[in-house]
Amino acid sequence: MTFSARAQDLRFSQLFGSPLYLNCATAGIHGQNKWTAHYRNQYTGLGSYVSYASSFDAYFPKLHGGIGLQVVHQDQFNRIFQQEGVWLSYAYQTLISNKVRLHGGLEAGYETFNVDFSKLTVLQQIDPLSGQVNGSVFNYESIANLQSRGKMDIGAGILAEYKDGFLGIGLKHLDQSGWGWEKKLATPILMDFHGSYRFHPPKSLHSTSWGIAPFFDFNSQLKMKKLSLGVMGDIGGLNIGLSLRNTVFQGDGWNLFLGWNNGNWRINYSFEQVTATKWNAPRIGHELSLAYSWENQKKSVGAMPYANEKGQPSRLRCPNFFK
Repeated sequence: MTFSARAQDLRFSQLFGSPLYLNCATAGIHGQNKWTAHYRNQYTGLGSYVSYASSFDAYFPKLHGGIGLQVVHQDQFNRIFQQEGVWLSYAYQTLISNKVRLHGGLEAGYETFNVDFSKLTVLQQIDPLSGQVNGSVFNYESIANLQSRGKMDIGAGILAEYKDGFLGIGLKHLDQSGWGWEKKLATPILMDFHGSYRFHPPKSLHSTSWGIAPFFDFNSQLKMKKLSLGVMGDIGGLNIGLSLRNTVFQGDGWNLFLGWNNGNWRINYSFEQVTATKWNAPRIGHELSLAYSWENQKKSVGAMPYANEKGQPSRLRCPNFFK
């Protein structure tokens, strides 16, 4: 008996709302401690496709970098498929020039998935003559060992900052050992390339605090390749943005962003419209993220002196995707 399935990793439309999920090199970035929570509800007309993520990371001067912990849970198609994962990451930080800061990260975790075969109809249950479905011909006990599996997962990332911009590359699923009962069924390696730069207003308009930050994200996983291009604008604590997403085949969808940054707190909402499919059902998605960050009180200790950095690259100001 053979089962086959193809899919891609969970992707948040708020690419920088869960920075550890995007790139483990962001752990402890800017000498900050940070907690995030993320909720995503997509394909609202096709059943329950809900995902949750939460993370905490902190900067440790004596370690010359940050340590992060994140958990992710997914419910797909009315909980027929569920997946969980927990990852621990470390990001080393260093200055490679008086203008460029480099972050290199590694992460290790454990993933599990569960498939409820009692809610699925497979080929063996369909009578080839009448087309009727007979559930009794399928022995669920014989596949009990397929329903839930777990394995280790390894990832890596690198991120470079220059003034108010950054470029990063994240890699997931470097462990290709497979899911135990099928050694060849390993999660394909995911490569993600992302970046942004915030443009400041002219000096004559400095009385108003605002800026524009175009961004991009390209990810490749097996044959699936997606490119997102967008722009975020900020006026004081208010953030507004738009992005378009394309696959190698066609336009895939668009997103609208609305956020508010009030000191240590940051809240963001995004609306997603999928355009690539022909389903006769709502193809929309909603995301909500919440973050709280605070600076390490011992930021002047260790190899990364964040206090009084004359001539060093400034921190990413609003929209600060990692705050």
